[in-house]
Amino acid sequence: MTTKKRSATMDRLIGQNIRQARQKLGMTQADLAQKLGISFQQLQKYENGVDRVSAARLFEVARHTGYSLQYFYGESGPLSAQDQLALRQAEETYDLYDDLLDHLPEPERWALLTLMMSLRETHQQGSPCPQAA
Repeated sequence: MTTKKRSATMDRLIGQNIRQARQKLGMTQADLAQKLGISFQQLQKYENGVDRVSAARLFEVARHTGYSLQYFYGESGPLSAQDQLALRQAEETYDLYDDLLDHLPEPERWALLTLMMSLRETHQQGSPCPQAA
């Protein structure tokens, strides 16, 4: 199978799974489209596999439907409560970081990025992260 055919097949699978998740939740195309900030016609194109869904848009679909990203690739079902919490925390962290980047001068942005990379490295080496008191 060529790469182009595999891509088209995956686009249709993702679209079908978006439709299935939406319908299981009793949402109309207009409901989900409004939450995503797109027209219902664009959602139809995604669901029919006519247009490819970007990673960012698929992340938003997952967030608004409560399904994991893997679900849309045909690999799992709805998110567990723990995964939903982790997703919300990741979104809040991203929003906070994005807000900080918009308001911090360049030197402070680099300092924040350096700190975050250091914390990630420490965590990857197995050192426990301190818990908030």
